[in-house]
This record gives sequence, C-alpha cells and structure tokens, in this order.
Amino acid sequence: MLFNRAFGGHASEAHIPGEERESLNFYHSFASEITSHGLGDFREPTVQVENIEGDRLCELLYVGHKILDDKPKPCGLPAMRGGGKTLVVHLCDPYTYLAADLYYTVYEDCDTVARRIVYKNGRDARVTLRRAYSFNLTLQSGEYDAITLFGAWAKERQIDRTPLHHGVFSIDSKRTTSSSTINPFLAIVD
Repeated sequence: MLFNRAFGGHASEAHIPGEERESLNFYHSFASEITSHGLGDFREPTVQVENIEGDRLCELLYVGHKILDDKPKPCGLPAMRGGGKTLVVHLCDPYTYLAADLYYTVYEDCDTVARRIVYKNGRDARVTLRRAYSFNLTLQSGEYDAITLFGAWAKERQIDRTPLHHGVFSIDSKRTTSSSTINPFLAIVD
C-alpha cells in the first residue's frame, strides 16, 4: 500500500474520457488512480512494467467498464465475504497491451468499498511486472493520522497511530507474507 500526500495539483492529471486535454479546467481534472513511470506524473508509480525490448513506459487508459450484480471471488486469493454490486473499470496501454481491471465492490451494510486490481498481458510478447501496488491514493491537504498494526507472537495487532507526514508513507513486510510483526492493515483518519 502506498499513499502520496500533496498540496495543490499534480504534475500530471488524468482527463475525462472523450474530452481533449487542452479544454480541461481545474474542475474537470483529477489525479490518476494508477500512476506509472516516465509520463510526467512525479508521484510514486503504482505499476512498473518492462517489455521484451526493455521499454518501461506504460500508460493505462480507460477502455470501458461494466457493473456486476455480485462481487466475483478472486482466484486463489483471500477476500472479504459478501459484498454487492461491483464496478469493473477496464484500462489498457495502447502500445504494450498491458491491461488492468479495477474492481470496486460496495458493502452497504458497513459503508465500505473494497478495491483490487487484476493485471493482464494482452499480447503474446513477454512483459515483466516490476511493481504492482494494490493502490496509490493522493490525499488533499489536511491533518491525517495513519493507524497501523504491529506486534509479536502472542502480542499481535498492537495499534500504532502516528501523524501522516508529507511525502511517501509505506508499510510492508519483507517476509512475503503478513505476520504478527507487520500486519497489512492501514487506516487513514482525520
């Protein structure tokens, strides 16, 4: 998980599909949900890929969406139970054909939206996924705290609340799995 906290605008902004970038004004622009390397967005990249020629540029653009009545179960991965309607946003890079599906599932009984990304290689050529964060969220200016969980054996899930600083805030585990030491939970509160 990765959070970027910034005041003001972004180096690069996404645009509303179908509108020319030059015609946009402040009220029609928004920060890209998936950031990538080398395209003028100086935030930490959500995804980094490398194709067989060694190129690392990738711009995942909107190509469509659909709404499902129920949340699909991720194949071979743990997931929250239940959930209702799910929005699936389809993105694709027009040159490498790397695709990403963003799933947003609504949990009306607990005012929660769950999100996940599925990356797909849209052609036969090899593409190496160098980085694939679950999300990248840019917060508007404000006073936020990050709540994380840490611990040890028999002393799991100790609450740690710390002011969220400017720049990059990250939690991770080098064990390749969650553990009592570092739990993959994160809450941002104001």
